[in-house]
Amino acid sequence: MIWVIFVHMIILQACNNEHVDIDNVIDKYDNTDFTELQDRSIYFRSTGNQRNASIYFVNKLSNTCSPYAVEFNNETKKIVEIRNHLVILSCGKDYLSNEAVESAIRKYLEYKLCLVQVDAEGNVYINPDKQALPILLRKAPSSSPANLYQFRPYKGNWYIRR
Repeated sequence: MIWVIFVHMIILQACNNEHVDIDNVIDKYDNTDFTELQDRSIYFRSTGNQRNASIYFVNKLSNTCSPYAVEFNNETKKIVEIRNHLVILSCGKDYLSNEAVESAIRKYLEYKLCLVQVDAEGNVYINPDKQALPILLRKAPSSSPANLYQFRPYKGNWYIRR
């Protein structure tokens, strides 16, 4: 009987920690201005080819072209390379300038999130710590995202993936 109670306490603790983490993310980003990332999708992809580097994917949220692969040196805080070969293969031409990619990466890195997507209406999709679909949606006022059915109301203008 004591083991059953102990196991239930551990399970309840884990569930509470998950909600606390989500609540912390919501509290931290509830009033954050994401307009500089409007119509962008940016996420951590992998560690980089160089020491202390990371690879990020940057693309327009509204298109079907492949993303730009950006290698960023975490130590020097500089972009090592912006690779557009997948963009050229999928679309035949660049759809973002190097300056737009750099600007998006720099803003994204301020947030310390794994994935950030902002649509044209200002809806913000976040996965704070995984390379996966966004688990949180901050719905913009008077907006009706087409994928709202994939989320359930959570807190204020925040929704959580079903």
